[in-house]
Amino acid sequence: MPENLPELKQAWIRALHREDIDRLKVVNVCIKHFREEDVEYFHKLPNGDGTFTSVPRDKLKLKEGAIPFTSWLPLLLFINIDKQTYSFVL
Repeated sequence: MPENLPELKQAWIRALHREDIDRLKVVNVCIKHFREEDVEYFHKLPNGDGTFTSVPRDKLKLKEGAIPFTSWLPLLLFINIDKQTYSFVL
C-alpha cells in the first residue's frame, strides 16, 4: 500500500473496503486484483543504440498509481502482525 502518497493510499483503502487497514504493518493484495495494464511484467533494458530489450521480471511490479479492484474473485489479503502472517478472504 502506498504510504508516501496520501490520496493514493485512501484510494486503496476505499478499493479494499477496509477502513482498519491503515493500522496494519504489511498488506499484500493478489495480482489478480489489478488491471493488466497496471502491472509491469518486463524490465526494459537499454541496448545503447536507442532500442530496448524486454526481459521478464522475477518479481512483478505495480506501475505508479495502480489501485486494486474487487470483482467476482474473492479478495485475498495477507496481513503480517508481529511476525505472524494471517490471510483473509473477503
